[in-house]
Amino acid sequence: MSDAVVVAFALMLVVSIAGDGRLALVCSILCLAFVPVNYRITPAVLFFAMWAIVGMFPHRGRDSWRAPTVAPAAFPRAPGIIFIALLLLLWSTVSADSEASWQWVVIAIFCVVVPFASELSRRKPTWATTAVVLAVVAVAAAIFAVLESTVGFNPWRAVYSSSVLAREWSVTRVIVGFGHPLVVMVFAVTVGSMSVARWVRLRRPIWILPAAACVILLWLSVTRSGLGALAVGVAVGLLPAAFSLRSKSRKLAVGAITVGTIAVYLVANSALFETRSTSIDGTSSLDYRLETYGPILQAIADHWLLGVGPGAGQSSMMLTSTPNIESSALQLALGLGLPLFVVVCCCAVWLVVTGLRRGHVEASAGLVAYLVAMSTWNALDTNPALMVLLGLLILGCREVPQVSQVNGEDRGQSVPDFSQNSEVDRGSGLHAPATPRGPAAAFVPTSFRSRAST
Repeated sequence: MSDAVVVAFALMLVVSIAGDGRLALVCSILCLAFVPVNYRITPAVLFFAMWAIVGMFPHRGRDSWRAPTVAPAAFPRAPGIIFIALLLLLWSTVSADSEASWQWVVIAIFCVVVPFASELSRRKPTWATTAVVLAVVAVAAAIFAVLESTVGFNPWRAVYSSSVLAREWSVTRVIVGFGHPLVVMVFAVTVGSMSVARWVRLRRPIWILPAAACVILLWLSVTRSGLGALAVGVAVGLLPAAFSLRSKSRKLAVGAITVGTIAVYLVANSALFETRSTSIDGTSSLDYRLETYGPILQAIADHWLLGVGPGAGQSSMMLTSTPNIESSALQLALGLGLPLFVVVCCCAVWLVVTGLRRGHVEASAGLVAYLVAMSTWNALDTNPALMVLLGLLILGCREVPQVSQVNGEDRGQSVPDFSQNSEVDRGSGLHAPATPRGPAAAFVPTSFRSRAST
């Protein structure tokens, strides 16, 4: 681990000197998928933290990712971020597990709080690059998953510990470079929902490829809860097209729903999933989850106000009869307390709606799929590095779209026309938002509606 940290810091220094924050985010994605290290402060987290730290400081330069157009820094709310960080760090010192708690807090600050408070309208857009890199990584991971499933080839087997390789299930489940089938599932449903939404919004068939790759990843990871997460994420991603005034968009949405339903049915009724569902470990896993909900809810009721400390929900139950909290949502509620948990849930809903209103429907779809998938197993306290993927989705939802679009294509910018009902300025070749009508008008930003009406 120490060698990996040294190499990551050296690479981060080069990235920060180069001055392109998108490169730091790309390195973070690659490390998340292909650098199997411990589950806490990983190189992926360090790359994301460097992107956040460098972005807090003012930097004058027209083409730099840190260059503001109005404010002196990309994060004008930096004092508020620092104040929240200090409160969380102070809170972590009195938690049930202070060491795990402060590490969890550090990751949450850089991967969740900072992206949530960022001013992406003052920065070079990053979501288009992030979406493409996630799609490419999904295709590469699917290829490795097929090789691992068919011939047993996994290039990361040499670096995995014996505890990782010693896991046995009733069926063969791939882990690729993620270290666990459930981590593979979270990545697959997130990128899969995002790819389907992006395919329908941009009407580019190339996005079918990463969507199919994610279905393969989900199938070979043999994770039953991922099917529901993928279905919910795709439903959110197809919401704009379903209410579009264009019949072509509605037909494409219907086609995507049909193909997606068939794919989920085939995966759910495949030999791998049927064997897993009827096996002893498959049924015992489900029974254990149902049995543990009662004691966990009682523990949440006992610590409902302040919780047991951020990131300490899992460790606080280790000495009880239910050592594992098989839900990240319950882990969060026990760690933060119910009042702050409700605030976090409200922020998540606000992010999803913001992504829909700003035209980043794929970011909202991926965020919903991610949250549903994480809620089905004990990921947040034991594997907080997965918050890197959450931070990327938050950036996508928060990014303010650019109005100018060339030929309706997404060229490093986001499409503001959520209703997919745009009028083309034939003189300039640019797409301008049309006056929204129907149910989709409720999601279109007010600024776009007023601009279209004039």
